[in-house]
Amino acid sequence: QGQLAAMTSVSPEVSVGQHGCSHCGALFASRNALFRHLSEACDPLATKRKEDRDRVVLVVGYLGSRYHGSALNELSAEATRPTVEGAVVKAAQIAWGCGDALSVARCIKTERGSHA
Repeated sequence: QGQLAAMTSVSPEVSVGQHGCSHCGALFASRNALFRHLSEACDPLATKRKEDRDRVVLVVGYLGSRYHGSALNELSAEATRPTVEGAVVKAAQIAWGCGDALSVARCIKTERGSHA
């Protein structure tokens, strides 16, 4: 997101064919030069390579009657109103020892009492 923001929210003085950094206002002739500038100077985290992260795809089927939907509730509510995502995240954290450094992108959402 930092990359997109740096490329799109620039001042009106940027002409066609120029790419401006929203952090410092510097102008560049190419997007490659802008991204190089971002990674070296203004926003190193925005250009973090995808290879630096591990990605895992899980296909999960479940009986939904004991869960309160698929989408994760607030952590304080998971004890009393468990969700499918909460159970999967907890199992992944235990299995891979990843603690809080885990993010989830779901591709389906169901309601309480439904089955997938």
